[in-house]
Amino acid sequence: MRLLSLVSVSIFTLLPVLANAGEWPAGQRSKFVDTCVNAAKSTKVDPATAKTSCECNAGVIDKTFTTKEIEMFNAGTATPAMTNRMLSGISVACKPKK
Repeated sequence: MRLLSLVSVSIFTLLPVLANAGEWPAGQRSKFVDTCVNAAKSTKVDPATAKTSCECNAGVIDKTFTTKEIEMFNAGTATPAMTNRMLSGISVACKPKK
């Protein structure tokens, strides 16, 4: 459950720092991951798990979204379908191993 909270926090609070899919501007991918890891502190997820999850989230964004779609997220104009696609991709690709 904590990891689901982490995913929600990372997606909904970090969308403005997303960059072009596949090619992030200098420093933006690491800024996304660092901000995600810092946000995870409030959910009591250990730092190593948070880092792994946040790196996975960034990887999904790298592979799933076009530049135009990322710009829509950054502008706050992403459709609910896009948000659902992002959450679905992350929940499948970044599912914790048991």
